[in-house]
Amino acid sequence: APLLDSVNMGADGIIGVDALRSQSVLFDFDKGMLSIVPSSMAALPDEPDVIVIQASRKNGRLIVTDAVANGHKLTVVVDTGAQLCMGNLALRDELLGRGLVDENKKVALQSVTGDLIDGDYMFIRKLDIGGVTLTNLAIVFTEAHTFKELKLEDRPALLLGMNAMRAFKKVSIDFANHKFRVVLPET
Repeated sequence: APLLDSVNMGADGIIGVDALRSQSVLFDFDKGMLSIVPSSMAALPDEPDVIVIQASRKNGRLIVTDAVANGHKLTVVVDTGAQLCMGNLALRDELLGRGLVDENKKVALQSVTGDLIDGDYMFIRKLDIGGVTLTNLAIVFTEAHTFKELKLEDRPALLLGMNAMRAFKKVSIDFANHKFRVVLPET
């Protein structure tokens, strides 16, 4: 296991996706709770407004291909480790032609290893993922290692970070059954 400095992580440790392959991770943002339970217990049956998005699994991560950002198809990787959504350069290039990236808004992100990652910061006006729509979503374009690991560096892709997941009341990531469930907030 790698040894990481807690000052870079913002936590005491990290649970790897290899440990979650038969589990479901449930974020209850209203209660500020995180639960990890066997996938057989993971459904949100009593919740109204649950939307279930079918995904596939690659290298332990959930991948959603039914996604569109500002009218452009892309692949979405559900990534609970990222605080912000991160898009690869192929997605940036796809959206750049419409003037959607302000290259003057540069940011530096710090990874859990302490490395700084430079990127371009912008907002996606509309992101549709399997029937769920997010608007004005903050995203940083950079070449994160995850894109290379999943062989997604050459086609438009996005790591769905916690800033997107917090738009919902609850989020369930069921690794064994390849399902991403969200509970819409009450309006």
